[in-house]
Amino acid sequence: KVTGVQTCALPISDVQVTKSASQASVNLREPFTWNIAVTNGGPGTAENVVLTDTVATGIGITGTVSYSGAASGTCAVAGQAVTCSLGAIASGDTVNISVPVRVNTYAASYSNTASATTDSVDPILSNNSSTASVTVVRSSLTGTVFQDRNGNGAIDAGESGIGSVTVLVTGTDAYGNAVSTSTTSNASTGVWTINNLSDRKSTRLNSSHLVISYAVFCLKKK
Repeated sequence: KVTGVQTCALPISDVQVTKSASQASVNLREPFTWNIAVTNGGPGTAENVVLTDTVATGIGITGTVSYSGAASGTCAVAGQAVTCSLGAIASGDTVNISVPVRVNTYAASYSNTASATTDSVDPILSNNSSTASVTVVRSSLTGTVFQDRNGNGAIDAGESGIGSVTVLVTGTDAYGNAVSTSTTSNASTGVWTINNLSDRKSTRLNSSHLVISYAVFCLKKK
């Protein structure tokens, strides 16, 4: 005979996660936001909801992770990992989480998956995770170091390229990021290229957002 047994019924809930990027395409080092919505489809309250999202290597978290909605909890960042303890989410309520980020290392695209768990019974686990992606655009500068014999600023016949010259790009890009990168002109042609710059609006030679300085760009015959 068994006596003194207590039974408890856990509420049934349906935690749903939807993740998106604030824009489908971003420029290298351009700030954007991963937006995450955590919804409880009910019928019961989702207890002790925890959201996790590990931001891909190459993307940096640039500020405080924030959330808004009916739940009461906290969000913490440890390295690339975001963890939000959201507490209880009532049936029909949604919590919105914003993760401010920036692409620091070029890749053609990045994807991230956010997932949520609950202590309540959740019979539909297929919608507890969501993945979003962004494509990344980068720019480059290219030119030639050459001996400008007639001083017209153009490469004419008989004006050869100058190799092994350091070309330096320094300044601040359109997004407020410091830029300092260099390359060396080709030994035989004098051609140089600097890749992995931010959008072309901030890397044009006449742009107010980026100061271009060359150790040697054009040598004039005295």
